[in-house]
Amino acid sequence: MIADTRIITAIKASGIKNILLLDDAFDVPALDEGDYGPLYEFLESADGKNLIVELGVDEDSLRSALSQMNNGEYVEDELISVVSKLHRQYILTRDPRFDPNGVFSTRLSNNLQDVDPLLEMLGRCKDVKLSLVGRNTPHGDAEAPLPDLIFADFYLDGDITSGMEPTEEEGKLAKSASIQRLEELLKPSTAAKRHPSVILMSSKNVRAQAEDYRRGISGDEGKVFASRFGFIMKSEIVKLAKAADEAPQKPASIEVSDPSADVLLDIIQSHPFGGKLHDALKFWLDSVEKGRLAMKSDIEQLTLKEFAYLVRFRLDQEGLSLFDYLEWFFGECLLGAIGVAAADVIKRPTREQLDKHAALIDGAYDKDRTTKIAELYHLARVDPRPATNKEMRLGDLYIDPVKRGIPTLWALLTPDCDLVVRGNGKMAAQQILTVKGQLLPYDAPKSSLAEFIIIKGVQYSVEWQLKDLKTRDSVAGLEFVGTLRPIYAQDLQRRALQDLARIGLGVAPVIRMAGTVALMVKLHDKLTKIDIGDADFCKCDIYPSRGGSDATRAVLTRKAADNLLARMGKLDRDSLGDEAKSSIRTILSRSGSDGLRRALTTGVALEQEVAGGVVVTEKMTAAKGWCGIVVEMDVAGNA
Repeated sequence: MIADTRIITAIKASGIKNILLLDDAFDVPALDEGDYGPLYEFLESADGKNLIVELGVDEDSLRSALSQMNNGEYVEDELISVVSKLHRQYILTRDPRFDPNGVFSTRLSNNLQDVDPLLEMLGRCKDVKLSLVGRNTPHGDAEAPLPDLIFADFYLDGDITSGMEPTEEEGKLAKSASIQRLEELLKPSTAAKRHPSVILMSSKNVRAQAEDYRRGISGDEGKVFASRFGFIMKSEIVKLAKAADEAPQKPASIEVSDPSADVLLDIIQSHPFGGKLHDALKFWLDSVEKGRLAMKSDIEQLTLKEFAYLVRFRLDQEGLSLFDYLEWFFGECLLGAIGVAAADVIKRPTREQLDKHAALIDGAYDKDRTTKIAELYHLARVDPRPATNKEMRLGDLYIDPVKRGIPTLWALLTPDCDLVVRGNGKMAAQQILTVKGQLLPYDAPKSSLAEFIIIKGVQYSVEWQLKDLKTRDSVAGLEFVGTLRPIYAQDLQRRALQDLARIGLGVAPVIRMAGTVALMVKLHDKLTKIDIGDADFCKCDIYPSRGGSDATRAVLTRKAADNLLARMGKLDRDSLGDEAKSSIRTILSRSGSDGLRRALTTGVALEQEVAGGVVVTEKMTAAKGWCGIVVEMDVAGNA
C-alpha cells in the first residue's frame, strides 16, 4: 500500500508531461433537444464566451456551433467539439461553471466512480496535461501533444458496469472496441516514432487476459513492448475519507494497494529508461530486417551452377548436405549483414543515452518476469535442434535417463570434422570423447549463471567434471537435450584439454626463513615507527609461498606478539585519528587481543588485514591503514 504522493513524486521525476486516459466513462452523454436551449443561452453569455475561450475554442468555431444549434444541426463537428471540451473540463474539475443547466451532472456515467480516484490522483500532478478520451470521443487536434503514458480501459462499453458480468460475446466486442480505439490513438505516436507506455485498467480482474490484449495492440510493428505495459485494478486505487479534524482545504488521501502500486511505480519510474530502451530495441529489430533483405538480395543473385559446383567439388567429399551447409553459411552471413546495419553510428544508441536512466528504477526484480530472460539466455547458449541425418556435433549434450532425481549430463568434445559421416557411412573418429557435467539445482550454493541450462523445463547450473572424461563407441542409451553453441562448446573443449595437459609437479616443502618485525602507526596523520624494544622482540619466522594460491606467511613468538599488544596499549590516544581510536579500543579488549595474538602466533598471510585496520605487510603505506606490522627478511639470520 502506497500513498498518492509517492506516485505523484515518481511522475514528476520521470519527466512524464502528457497522460491520456481511455475510458467509456468519459464519453459525452447524449443530450436531449431541450438541452440545447440552455446551452445556447450559456454560450452567448459573456461568462460562457470567456469560459469557451479559456478552453481554446476560437470565435469562428463558437459562431459555427451557435449557428448549428439555432438550425437544429446537432451532429456537426464544431458543435460536437464545443460540447466535448465543456464535458471534458467538467469531468476533470467537477466545476459547475462548465455544466450549463446541469446537462452533464445529471447524466454522469455509471463507470465514472470506478476511475475517479485515479483521475483525481493524476489531476494532482503539476505541469502534467490530462487528455480524456471515450469510445465515441471525436479525434483530437492533430497538433495536440503526444502522450507519454496511456491508461486504457479493458472493456470499452458504457453498458458494462463493475456490478455486472458481461457475456462472452459482450466482453469480446467491448475488448475489441478498446483495442481498436487504442490503435487509433497510437497512430500519431507511431508515425512520430514515439512509443508511450500503456497501462491497462479494469474494474474486473482480467489480469490473465492482459498479455493477449497487449499482443492485440502491438502487432508486427512492436508498438507496445511488455517492458512498457502493465495492468491495474481500478478498485485498488481508493480515495480515503477525511478525518473530522483535517483542514478543509487539504485534499483527501488516495492510496494504491498491491499489485497495482508496483505496476504504477514500475511503469512510471521506468519511463525515461523504457523510452530509450524501446528506441534501441526497435533500432535492432529494424537492423535485423535490413540485414534479412540484404541477404535475400545477395542470395537471389546466386546462379544454379554455383550451388551445383559447391555440392560436386566440396560437399560430396566432406559428406555434408547442401542445405545443412547453406544453413550455416547463410546464417553466418546474416549475422554479418545485421552487424553492418546495426553499425549506424547516428541511430545506434550510446551508453550515455540508454544506460544512465536504469538507475531511476527501484524495487526487487519481479520473479515471474525472469522466465523469458532465462529461456532466451538458454537459447543463446544451447541450440535445441538435433543434427540432421543423425550427425553429431561438437558440444552435443546428452543425459542419462533417470526415473527420479537429477540426471547426469554429458557433453561431446570430439571435433566436428571427425564427426562428419563420410561417403562410406562412417565417421573419421572411431570413438567419441565426452565429459561429465553435474547438474545442480539453480538455488544450490555452487550454482553459477555462467553455466546456466534448461533441461526439460527445469533450470540447472552445470559443474563440469573435467577429470571425468569418457570414451564411447556411440551415444546409445543417452537422451539428446541440445548442443552448446560453438563458442561455448569450444571453450569447454579447451578447458577439458587444458586440464588434461597439466604436468603434475611435486609440492615444494615448507622452508622457514628468519625475519624481523617493526611497528608503524599513523600519528597525527603521519606514519611513525614505534620502538618495540631489543632484538628479541623483533624476531619472527617467515614461510615463503610455495607457488600457486599459497601465500607468504609470518609467525611471531608469543613473547613478540604480547610485546606488540603492550606497545599498542601505550600509544598516545590524542595522536590517533578517529578510526584508529575506535579500532584500538576493539583490539585491546579481551576478545580483540586474544584474536590478534592468535593470528600472529599461528601464522598470518602478508598483505592482509589482521584486525581493526592492522595489516601485516612488507612495506607500509598510509593507504593500507592506520597500523602496520612490517615484516622483513633477516639477511644475517639466514646467512
